[in-house]
Amino acid sequence: MNHVDIVMTCTGSDRNIIFKKDVASEIANRSTDLHILDLGLPRDVDPAVGELDNVHLFTLEDLELLQAEHRRSIATASEKAEAIVAEAAADFMDDIEVQPLLKDIGETPNRSVRRNYSALFRNWGL
Repeated sequence: MNHVDIVMTCTGSDRNIIFKKDVASEIANRSTDLHILDLGLPRDVDPAVGELDNVHLFTLEDLELLQAEHRRSIATASEKAEAIVAEAAADFMDDIEVQPLLKDIGETPNRSVRRNYSALFRNWGL
């Protein structure tokens, strides 16, 4: 194990085949972490191996937890994205509805003034 960074196991064994004392002696002179992925059911690696410094032991259960966490993270991110899109859409719709109103407000005084002048000029015979 001195020459590898990752060990993956998946045997048909009905008991542990990799033990803490064996891994400890193998990694005694290592300067980098060792990652062990135990895909065996039942486990191939004694859980005590994960207690060693610079050893990271992952099992199928760990992978299931990571997957569940990842799904929750995606759901949260999706909800945030939906909220952002909904807010942007609402802002856009507000802008669309305000534009005609602003146009009417700008034109109403002009129309009113023209009507009043037209009536005044008619009364004067102009």
